[in-house]
This record gives sequence, C-alpha cells and structure tokens, in this order.
Amino acid sequence: MATQIKATETTPLPDNPGHKLRADAAAAWQRANREAGITPELTDSYRPVEIQERIFRERYVPGNHAGKAGFTNDVRTWNGTKWTRKAGTAAAAVPGTSNHGGGLAVDVRTSRNAATRSRPFVVFTSFTDPDRLAWLKAAKPHGWADDEGRSVNEPWHLTYYPARDQHKGQPAPVAPKVCPTCGK
Repeated sequence: MATQIKATETTPLPDNPGHKLRADAAAAWQRANREAGITPELTDSYRPVEIQERIFRERYVPGNHAGKAGFTNDVRTWNGTKWTRKAGTAAAAVPGTSNHGGGLAVDVRTSRNAATRSRPFVVFTSFTDPDRLAWLKAAKPHGWADDEGRSVNEPWHLTYYPARDQHKGQPAPVAPKVCPTCGK
C-alpha cells in the first residue's frame, strides 16, 4: 500500500505521453524500457484520490455481502465501513492506499484496436505474453514487478518497488521523440 501523493509530486513519462509517476518510479520505468528495448503502452499510471474513490465506489458497495449472489468474497474496510466487491468487477484499492495514487503503479494495454494498431508500443495480452515476460525480465533489476497484479489476477498491473531497484538514483535515459497523435 502506498501513501497518496499530489499530482505536483509526479514526473511525466516521456515514453508514455500523458502519464506520470513518482520521480524514482518514472526514472526506473524509462530505464526498464531502454533495457528491454520495448515500451509497454499504458492505460493508467498516477491516479488522483478522487479518481480512485470513483473507481472504488463503482466496484464496491457498503456492507459485508460476501458469499451472496452478485458479490465476491472481497470485503474491504474504508472509513470504518465494510465494502464488498460486486461480481464481475476487478479489485480496487481503498482510496488513499492505491499504488496508483502513490505514483508507483501502471496498467498496460492488453489488446489492440484500430486506434492503437499503428503505435510503436507493445501490449500485454496475458501473464505468458512473450513481450510481457521479456519486459519483466529486463525491468526486475530496476524495481518493477507484477507481484501485486498476480495477486489480483491482473496481467496488466505492474508495481515499482524502490527497495528492489538495483539502479536507484541513476537518471532516466533520454526518451526518443514520439509523436503524441501518431505514435511515430
């Protein structure tokens, strides 16, 4: 669990225009991409607490409904109240505790569509996707792992662990110029 940070405490990701992370995570992301020779296309990165709250409220309802029809066994406590996740929805962290809110997590696109087909990024289609496995191998010494994503069955979710970063403090490499509209 991360502590929520403010948007002003984030650093843009040149490899993924429009996305931001905490400065050390951003540098590690850039280093991992250069090491792997591929760049995963992100769908999410830093997330303000207001967005996390909206996502949480969409997926969870107040009360302990575990085992009842239409609900999972995922029960969380937020503001002193138990909340149960609706069946068919992905897990979400309690607002203020998300690694996205701490600028330490990203979500990678899992499929291509007409709008994304021409972009120079890779997508992660499953836990065994070859690009995903290659990227994770290269990213591990830079502190990136899929522990948290595996724990909630989300192959798209990656987390930065500062204590695991063997290159912490090294600057981010300069990103190649990428056109934000065409991806080239």
